[in-house]
Amino acid sequence: SVADAIGLLLERVPERGSISFRELAADAESRLDVIVRFLAVLELFKQGFVELEQVETFGVLEVRRAVDADSALDAVSIADWDEAPETALTGEREQP
Repeated sequence: SVADAIGLLLERVPERGSISFRELAADAESRLDVIVRFLAVLELFKQGFVELEQVETFGVLEVRRAVDADSALDAVSIADWDEAPETALTGEREQP
């Protein structure tokens, strides 16, 4: 899940310096795992936890921790990635 990938990425992105997305996805078992990790990077970027740098089109994507990333993750936003497809399309939440 994207939530699991976010946890994994937060462990792997160094406190200082950067790491390439290729390195973050090097041990992914399938193409789908790579996609899920990329979605996790995008969510962390959206929430301000990481900064991204890509100098040229299709170049190396560098991921580094944001300087002011001390706030908590938005769990609702993360859960939206892992909703059932029909729920995501309608915007409705499942009842517990």
